[in-house]
Amino acid sequence: MSRRLHGLLYSPRLLQGVSLKTRWLKPERLTALSGWLAGRCAGHMRRLELKLCLQAGDRDSAECSAHLAGMLAACGTAVGLAELHLSVRNTEEPIPVHIGGWAAAARDMQRMRLDNDGALRLVAPLHTLSALQELRLDGWASIVATSATLPPALTSLAVGPNFDNNGMQVVSTLPQQV
Repeated sequence: MSRRLHGLLYSPRLLQGVSLKTRWLKPERLTALSGWLAGRCAGHMRRLELKLCLQAGDRDSAECSAHLAGMLAACGTAVGLAELHLSVRNTEEPIPVHIGGWAAAARDMQRMRLDNDGALRLVAPLHTLSALQELRLDGWASIVATSATLPPALTSLAVGPNFDNNGMQVVSTLPQQV
């Protein structure tokens, strides 16, 4: 790659809005993607859209979930990241997405949208997301921990049509930290 093309591809202005769409991505490639996001984009990104189509079988599910968690941790620590849209599809077995410590660390986040053909698991309090105004969750099965809380600035909460009744009941009773 020429220096000029390299300079264009990695210019801070272009990296403010990153949109990636994959097809048939093997789980181990998520590590390389995480490294690129953390090393090249962190500090520059304001908007990140990841549409991941994974190719992971039953035996790869735990590994893929761990790789996703690492990638999301890299995103969560990106200073200045204001918008995240993550869409995860898997060609084989649905892979759960955990909304945990990585989300709680994303203090500059204003809008977050998570779509998954598997479970979305809200496992950490989100009250540290003091800037989060919009949250959209769309997954098939949802598990919400009893310690979960909603962010104080949240003005819009949307859940997809496949959010199960138990998840809806739990979300409707979540306290909003002020």
